[in-house]
Amino acid sequence: MLVVSCTRATSAPYYDRNGVQQMAPPNTLRVTYDPNDLSRAPYVLLDAGEVIGPGAGVVYCNVPIAEPSHSLTATYAKDALVHESASQKVYQSLIANNVGKALTDTTAWTPRGVTNRRKMLDEYNNTQTEFADEILLVVAPETICQAVYLGNLLGDEVRISVVDQVEGLVYSETDELVESTSGSSFFNWFFKPTRRKDYFSTLKLPVYANPLITICIRRAGGTAKCGMAAVGPVDEFGPTLLGLAMEGKDFSSTTFNFDGTSSTVFRPYAKRMSFDVKVDNDQIDYLQGRLFERRQRMQIWFAGPYGGPIVAGRYSSFKTVIQYQRQSLMSFSIEGAV
Repeated sequence: MLVVSCTRATSAPYYDRNGVQQMAPPNTLRVTYDPNDLSRAPYVLLDAGEVIGPGAGVVYCNVPIAEPSHSLTATYAKDALVHESASQKVYQSLIANNVGKALTDTTAWTPRGVTNRRKMLDEYNNTQTEFADEILLVVAPETICQAVYLGNLLGDEVRISVVDQVEGLVYSETDELVESTSGSSFFNWFFKPTRRKDYFSTLKLPVYANPLITICIRRAGGTAKCGMAAVGPVDEFGPTLLGLAMEGKDFSSTTFNFDGTSSTVFRPYAKRMSFDVKVDNDQIDYLQGRLFERRQRMQIWFAGPYGGPIVAGRYSSFKTVIQYQRQSLMSFSIEGAV
């Protein structure tokens, strides 16, 4: 995960989610709420004093890193946890008085996943970034960005904003994750289980060359969680045909004993999907080229307008059947991330 710098010589004001003015320390990006309308999405506040560094990556995240950065001069106890700054991978010490040992030394260190901040940005859907009340993330995308996808969510609402470094705030959206199940019934309103969407997606971001995209996942009074956060451009293949198939794969295993008792080891799950797309024949060469370029790379597949047929994963295979002079079918099999 690359980190993009923000340079500012002095402290500067911004407004928190309660509308209270705070002071951001030097060299820290300001993500502010509108004090006149706290229901709007928070956004990046820029003025002549802020300079955003070059490149693409994370500019700001409010989730702290609990593990200290690894140092060759520090002494670590057995089982102590540290993180590598560049990759944000977490390592656990295998020995006492661990000093001067590189993280590549397998006799002294063993990997233990990634930091809490990094979990929503890795390639796994089952690992979740967790933080009290809200998760704030600001990214500078690598290329033109039209879409945002958030998976394995737990929250009350998602707020998205886009700031152009010249024009300022150009886009703001708020989406409720809590869905009504009352059906105009008082009994259902009070006693039926609350239904929450566990995903968010939008394909409506305005096209700007160097935007700053703010993602806010809110859960007031609780812990907000996010397993997958992705932004990027959109490639449209064509309309999905009826007959789309979705499958859930549980990688847990159960062992049965001779007396009928059993023990279960719980493991991650993944979504799988297969579908057919109608494509124009003059686009087949281009689409096949794009697919071969992006083989074994994580992508977000939108095959329908709701959460089921949206899968974060890789295609295992695709097949083109040229049926007619102008249009053909392209079949996909998608393996979702665990």
